[in-house]
Amino acid sequence: MNNPFTRHPNSVGETYLEHMNKAVDTAIKIQLVTFILLTHAVCPFLFEHTAGDKLNKINKGLQHRRSNE
Repeated sequence: MNNPFTRHPNSVGETYLEHMNKAVDTAIKIQLVTFILLTHAVCPFLFEHTAGDKLNKINKGLQHRRSNE
């Protein structure tokens, strides 16, 4: 299929909407991490390991999906 909207989602075994939902979910999680990092920048005693832990979890999820291609 040569449709640019479905070529990549199909290559990872998803429909366009499934892929969009996962991408939006990841974006929301990253925005939460951004808020945590900004809070940590002002108050370094808060969220000392939270952002790194969350980013590692997000990355592992993305790598797992990539390995299933």
